[in-house]
Amino acid sequence: LRQVTADPLAYGQSQFTPKTMTVLQLIQQCLDKHEQVVVVSARHGMTNVLENLLHECEVSTARLDGSMSSRMQSQNSQDFKDQDVQVMLMGIKCAMGHSYPKCPNLICTSLEWSYGTKEQAFGRVHRVNSEKPVNIWCVLNQESIEETMFSRVNDKQESALLCLHGKRMTRKPVFSTPEDILAEHLIDYSKGETIKESDCEQEWPLLRSRLYDAAKIFDPTLAI
Repeated sequence: LRQVTADPLAYGQSQFTPKTMTVLQLIQQCLDKHEQVVVVSARHGMTNVLENLLHECEVSTARLDGSMSSRMQSQNSQDFKDQDVQVMLMGIKCAMGHSYPKCPNLICTSLEWSYGTKEQAFGRVHRVNSEKPVNIWCVLNQESIEETMFSRVNDKQESALLCLHGKRMTRKPVFSTPEDILAEHLIDYSKGETIKESDCEQEWPLLRSRLYDAAKIFDPTLAI
């Protein structure tokens, strides 16, 4: 279930999904403001989809994940840091050691179960020396296992902070099995609304045009 939400194309679904379109719309909004954006994904498949669609719009991208050598990762990271690239496509486990204080935007398309991995990714733009207020979006499929993951990850973080400060937890822990999570997902999913992939694909030509226009006028020196 988690894999389907993080990389739907690998399961024969269309590349035009509500999540993909939402991420692309957020990227367009950032470029309209002449601001860079980091897009974090837990699966290469989502990165591949976004990379191909952005190249179709002539949006400049850099990539930083396990599909390339460490030397190429360093070069791509520096290009983005120098503001020569508009969008950084980053694997969620490849965030450590990189710093982008000039970039005020980050979009997370999928999470890992570890809160530390999430915080490392978010910390690439949320820096002590960040030049502007930072915007972070976590794009989740409504009423899906992704919402369960997001809740669990935040619970882990809160528990770790309580232990770090030596505070006692006032509530009893609730243990979940994979069967419990599956049952919760199936119950919640039946309540949610669905958007047809064909409807998303029909929206693509207009969004592609807007992304193309935003990329052409992009100038980081004009950032709002």
